[in-house]
Amino acid sequence: MPPLTGLHDLAYEIPDHHLRFHVQGADKGWLPISSTPTHLRDGGWVYLQIDDRLVARCPVKAIGFRERRWTHAPTDQTADAGPGATLELYGDDWEFLSIEIGPDPTPDARGYRYVTTLDNGTARRVEPADAVS
Repeated sequence: MPPLTGLHDLAYEIPDHHLRFHVQGADKGWLPISSTPTHLRDGGWVYLQIDDRLVARCPVKAIGFRERRWTHAPTDQTADAGPGATLELYGDDWEFLSIEIGPDPTPDARGYRYVTTLDNGTARRVEPADAVS
């Protein structure tokens, strides 16, 4: 799988009622992705985003591949995502937080949203021109 060579962290948007399944479920050590997040940095964070708030984060190990992937949702709502790429995470290291990042300046753009983690522990969105890969 490709190495992580970017400069930013990643905001991964989820529905609010899926949070527990992402951070405490049996599959808390990975997330399905549709394409390689080209701006994600090695040793970076994946933040879970609900609306305009970052609510949890976990350090990234690598880009991986799984034969079986599914959405991390309540049992009656999970869906088969098929084989493909994943973000492999240090799943026992999820941290809960609450960082307001404001509304998305490019709501119709497809791709990943990137954030920069600041020295004081907060995060901010990366400028729209650099925010989508």
